[in-house]
Amino acid sequence: MLLFPYGYTIGEAPTHDKLNKLAKEAVDALYSLYQTEYIYGAIATTIYPCSGSSIDWAYDEGIKYSFSFELCDCGQYGFLLPESKIKPTCKETMLAIKVIAKHIVSNVQ
Repeated sequence: MLLFPYGYTIGEAPTHDKLNKLAKEAVDALYSLYQTEYIYGAIATTIYPCSGSSIDWAYDEGIKYSFSFELCDCGQYGFLLPESKIKPTCKETMLAIKVIAKHIVSNVQ
């Protein structure tokens, strides 16, 4: 999953549409390597409402692009990813991170 604010409320962040568009672009890039499907969206409406999220805090402190990845495994291994799956997960996730980083660099004001 690729998550962004908000988690503490189902109300949308002021830049929700921009965050959603960028998250989709990042997830599409991630998919291009091994066809791993990630869902994306605001925390509260994508998984469940939760308070105390560091990305909510960062966003409200002025960090425009606050994201959190919840990496694979898609249910088979839980959070105990086998060693053989770690590098492929890193490779595909790095594609998504590069999309986000490129966007940030292109939009620095």
